[in-house]
Amino acid sequence: MEEKYNLRTNDNNYNKDDKLKRKELAEKYVKFITSLDSHHVIALDSPWGTGKSTFINYMCEKLKVNNSVFVSYNAWENDYTKEPLISLMNDIFHQFKDKKYIGIDKMKSSMNKISFIAKKGGSAILKGGAKLFLGENGTNDIEDALKEAAKVFIEDVSDDIFKDVEDSKKSRQQFKEELKKYTKKILEEKNKDKLIILIDELDRCKPSFAIELLENIKHLFDIENIIFFIAVDNKQLAESIKSIYGNGFDANTYLHRFFDIELHLPKNNINEYFITQLDKKVYQDTYDEIKNKNEFTVDAIKAFNLSIRDIDRICNEIFLLSKLFHIKEPNIYLVLLILKYKNYSNYNYIKENVHEFISSKIAIYFKDSTYTKNFFYNHVKKYCFTKDKKTGPNNSSVINKETIEAFRRIEETL
Repeated sequence: MEEKYNLRTNDNNYNKDDKLKRKELAEKYVKFITSLDSHHVIALDSPWGTGKSTFINYMCEKLKVNNSVFVSYNAWENDYTKEPLISLMNDIFHQFKDKKYIGIDKMKSSMNKISFIAKKGGSAILKGGAKLFLGENGTNDIEDALKEAAKVFIEDVSDDIFKDVEDSKKSRQQFKEELKKYTKKILEEKNKDKLIILIDELDRCKPSFAIELLENIKHLFDIENIIFFIAVDNKQLAESIKSIYGNGFDANTYLHRFFDIELHLPKNNINEYFITQLDKKVYQDTYDEIKNKNEFTVDAIKAFNLSIRDIDRICNEIFLLSKLFHIKEPNIYLVLLILKYKNYSNYNYIKENVHEFISSKIAIYFKDSTYTKNFFYNHVKKYCFTKDKKTGPNNSSVINKETIEAFRRIEETL
């Protein structure tokens, strides 16, 4: 049964260099992980752009302070390789070496066996294995999976492929035994009871690389004193897996077979982070700030599910535009850039019709949800429209000239 945790931070512990209060949460997760018994594969499941990499770095800092035995591995930086297992073991080996752990010379001698595992039987097993792996849930795909595995066997140039696969099974077992032995020696030397391997940016990798890496972790690293902590956007990774096995493939069930614990990054501090970035990048002494920044940031986050990366990108681009054009109406640019990156169809619709449309005509396009409607009436209309004196007080506003100029600058510059 999959366990789910979402530990909360103490909001009273404020760190000016950590607006999202992730350092404290990282410490809590490290404490949680180091308290676990036996082997676990943990997912830090959070969407792209929510700060998973920074969070992994905070965890590494804490593990280092604790003198924990750990290795960090960036999957995306290595997905140009054809053999994920060799890539992972290479990073493990070099980090063991840099930290002067014992048993390195013996571990180095096992690399040939690792290479053999990855290049022979492993290829056939892993390419067809995902569909077979689902068991009863994947019975409709077993025939296709067997065909895929058979195709790999037939295409292999080896004269004795079946012997190679059998040898690979033996090598896999030998590899696990040797890894268990080396890990035990290191842990005894450091007076620790577990090796923690942190993997980042798995969801950015090629689907084939991500799948094979997960398969190797499951089948080769299921050792009692090894814990994997993998930062991933499970939703995105599931879509990538479907690109290989088809939309009918149950990618979510497949992924849950790998992760026995699921952790998350809380979203409760993103609003505070947004306000901080507005003060730092958008509003200068010469600018008029939004009167109620908190209302604006809350509305924008709710309407468009803004991530940390979204906020950084938008605020950085306004900062750039302000330096280039000395803009005096940053709120217009703020509204337009949010629309450009999070609701482009509406952004483009307004842009293409700036000389024709009045607010009532444009409002009907903000009908995705109550939140987007509120954002339009409370903020888009407020900053991007002005009353049209020619049509009288009872008619809607028209797009103001500052917004037209903002569109031009955005399109020409960004």
